[in-house]
Amino acid sequence: MRLQRQGGKPEALIASLREKAIFLPREHTEEAFPDEDDIVFFEIALSGRSRMDAYLVTGNLKHYPVRSYVATPRQMLEIIEGDPD
Repeated sequence: MRLQRQGGKPEALIASLREKAIFLPREHTEEAFPDEDDIVFFEIALSGRSRMDAYLVTGNLKHYPVRSYVATPRQMLEIIEGDPD
């Protein structure tokens, strides 16, 4: 599943994302975060973990608790490439 940039229009990209997105509720956590704005992303990843093999991909690992499902973009590519599906 690859997103196509359609004519360079942001609206087309957003529409494509909406078609492929999985909408999940937040799963509350008591974890402490250096930046409270980051909590929502972690809580969505938690919700996804309870339903499927979900990951939180970030360039700021230090903003999140150390978990196997919190990964950098490079780590995520390695996970994907190692997956036979």
